Order: sequence, then C-alpha cells, then structure tokens
Amino acid sequence: MKRRLGSNMNIGASSLLLIFIVLSLITFAIMTLSEALTNKQLIRRSLDNTTAYYTACNEAEVRLSELATTSTTESVSFNQPINEDSSRYLHVSALINRDEGTYSILEWKVITKSPQLDTSITVLQ
Repeated sequence: MKRRLGSNMNIGASSLLLIFIVLSLITFAIMTLSEALTNKQLIRRSLDNTTAYYTACNEAEVRLSELATTSTTESVSFNQPINEDSSRYLHVSALINRDEGTYSILEWKVITKSPQLDTSITVLQ
C-alpha cells in the first residue's frame, strides 16, 4: 500500500485561507467604521461652525438695522463674535443713510485671531 503524501496538506491550506479571508474582512470592517466615525465628527464640526456663522450674521443684521434708525453717525464699524472663545468674529462696516433709515454695507468679512505664540527661549546657565 502506498500512502499519499499531499492529501493531509489540502485540509490545512483551505482552513488557513478561510481564516485569512475572515481576518481581512474584519480588518476592512473596522477601518470602514473608523472612517465613518471620523466623517461624522467632521460633519458635526462643520455644522456647528456654519450655524455659528449664520447666527452672527443675523445678529449683525439686527444691529445694523437698529443703528440705521437710531444712529447719529454716518458710518459704523463693529465686530460681531462668531464663537464663544472669540477667536473668530465678523467685521462689519456700513454707511448709514439717516434720512431713509437704510444702510449700505462696505465690508463684511470673517476675521480669525491667530493665537499668540511664545517665542521666548529659556537658556539654562
């Protein structure tokens, strides 16, 4: 009787291939979930920033309309904070027509304050 040498190897190879495929699918599923969570955080931050910008725009419009009816000056300029920490604000400049109670916007832009960096170096003696 002759024994076949390669018959036992086929069972082990197919099991190893199946384990490799399952591990690959699990890895891709984890990577996809991680990417989805990252995108969700990015979209949430973008939504919060957009909402804060439009809220600041609405408040600036209300302030301009109040100034158009009550102001004695012909030009106004003010900064409307966009976020709580005041690192971003809306800079508004306008000409006011007191006779008609209207205004013309000259400048409407978002300004971001850059953080003050510590550039000093401490030298040990």
